[in-house]
Amino acid sequence: MFMWATTSGGDVAVTVSWNRPFEQQRRAAEVRFAVPDDEIVVRIERGRTLERNMCTDLIDGESEPEWVRTATAGRGHLVVGEFDPVTWRARATLTLEGVEGSDGLRFAPAELSTDQIGFFSG
Repeated sequence: MFMWATTSGGDVAVTVSWNRPFEQQRRAAEVRFAVPDDEIVVRIERGRTLERNMCTDLIDGESEPEWVRTATAGRGHLVVGEFDPVTWRARATLTLEGVEGSDGLRFAPAELSTDQIGFFSG
């Protein structure tokens, strides 16, 4: 599972990934976690037009991150809904608070929500 958000200028992004075991991926789940976490990885990226670098089928070398670090502090709450076998998707909501990077960059509290959580290989 992968979720992301960028600043309006696209110069900073936060990404969250959770590699659940395959047999659990289609089940609904709710987890609260502290950053850093062994299973849920929060990363901070810096670069240009980073919104074009996320979940795209076209490689865009101009939007590659110039700097990527694992977040060093914060907490999160992730709710993933039940898998829909027709659309191969699920709804997810992620709340992040107190996320901080190793360079001292701090993020305002954020809530991300999508019904585009996919379960595709590759």
